[in-house]
Amino acid sequence: MLLLPSVHFLRPWVSHYWISHSVTADSYPVLPDGCVDLVFKVSATHWQVHLYGTSTAPCPVALDAGTTYLGVCFAPGQARHLLDLPLDNLTDTAIPAAGHVCLPFEALAEAVHRESPDQLAARLDQALMQPLAGCPVQAGHVDKALSGLRQGLAVQTLLADSAVGARQLQRLFREQVGVSLQTLASIRRVRRLARWLITDQQRSLADIALAVGYTDQSHMNRACRQLLGVTPATLRRDHVAFVQAGQAAR
Repeated sequence: MLLLPSVHFLRPWVSHYWISHSVTADSYPVLPDGCVDLVFKVSATHWQVHLYGTSTAPCPVALDAGTTYLGVCFAPGQARHLLDLPLDNLTDTAIPAAGHVCLPFEALAEAVHRESPDQLAARLDQALMQPLAGCPVQAGHVDKALSGLRQGLAVQTLLADSAVGARQLQRLFREQVGVSLQTLASIRRVRRLARWLITDQQRSLADIALAVGYTDQSHMNRACRQLLGVTPATLRRDHVAFVQAGQAAR
């Protein structure tokens, strides 16, 4: 999988683009990252576009050999600016994108096999800039909560300080992000764990658990199995490269 940056203007909304040419595997292990993806599936004879919602557990996605996949990974909570449905309707599922987002699907799909990755990224930039140009950046209650998570504030602090109250913020967060505030915080933490595992191979798992913010190693093990389907020891040995492929839940 090749990762491609979006143009700077789109960074508040788009985490990155990605492309996998002529895949050979029959499945891909999608792990929770807090994001919604718009995915083009393009073969020599046809194309499809699907929306993949925020996931809360590991999920293998079936692939068609020889097909190319092009994706837009939206930053957490930002796909709402393009979609006409609450994002909690997409959680842990995928649906056809037609009728839910207005983009030049056919032109983008036809460009997949004839343009370079950089050209495709520029084409996606152009397609997304117009509908996103008028969107407010970090203006709503959910955006403020997302900013607080990035700053390392505790979930209970964000709920207590919300101008709309804890219950209303939780409702808005599920609708606009696809998962609860607590779940996104857990996803962010387990992805920080992956970064620790890749950058400090010598440090003990017990020390890493405390450094990342888990109460102890057992707490870390439970969270890792729930969100990534493996233990931290297995993650350190086999899966860190995949988890690190997209630094999405930012």
